Amino acid sequence: MLKKIIIILAILIIVVIAVYFIKHSFVLIPNGEEGSEENYVGWSDYKNEKFGFSLKFPLSWDGYEVSEGDYPTYSYAGFSFSNSHRPFLIFQILQFDKNQWQAVKDVPAFRILDKTEERTLVCDGCCQENQDFSGGGQFDEFQIERCKEGPEIMKTFRAE
Repeated sequence: MLKKIIIILAILIIVVIAVYFIKHSFVLIPNGEEGSEENYVGWSDYKNEKFGFSLKFPLSWDGYEVSEGDYPTYSYAGFSFSNSHRPFLIFQILQFDKNQWQAVKDVPAFRILDKTEERTLVCDGCCQENQDFSGGGQFDEFQIERCKEGPEIMKTFRAE
């Protein structure tokens, strides 16, 4: 009887560990795998020449702002709203060169959007289904609704 309990506990531990690693691993979304053009009729196009990607945004994102910056460890394009809302990024596309990526490649929160020999683009923030859409409790209701749209916006990501 004790042997059966030990086996059942071992199986449960293995399942829990596997679910944890699956849930917290990077997600690579190849260009064009998700989303169909007819799903995004009326959405506006955004193209970022510096980082080499494009996205589509729904009408509810009218008035969004893009900020760009370079840090020693990464570069970013951040998407937010400043019109009477707290100034928090809804999501950002981070770009890492080959060396920078080696230092952060094990961070489970990043969603890999595109990976080449020279650089890796990831989404940080409201990028995935089944996440906290409240910005850690900092977003107002408008920002929460935009955050919920992030995963669908990410389906329109295309590397240029």
